[in-house]
Amino acid sequence: MIFVSDRSDRDREPFTKLPQDGIDVSLSFNVTRALCATGYVQLRGVKVALNGEVILLRGSVPSYYMKQLAQAAALVVPGVREIRNELNVSDHRIAQE
Repeated sequence: MIFVSDRSDRDREPFTKLPQDGIDVSLSFNVTRALCATGYVQLRGVKVALNGEVILLRGSVPSYYMKQLAQAAALVVPGVREIRNELNVSDHRIAQE
């Protein structure tokens, strides 16, 4: 079963890139690689953290489409059981007008 969360509350447990209880440390690396493999430059800056088998996505993307694309790319990585998508959508073109 795969869980996806879009919560952005900051008071839950901290995330690290350290392996816990035999979890493969390359999981966060593989998610980062999957984000880059999409071909979208906007997803290369997404920060990926790991806590057990839970992947946390943080950073900013220019659209909700990119936010969903990042989530979908992370979901296909073997070993990912849960994703917390905390990506912010910030369209800089709107902010400048």
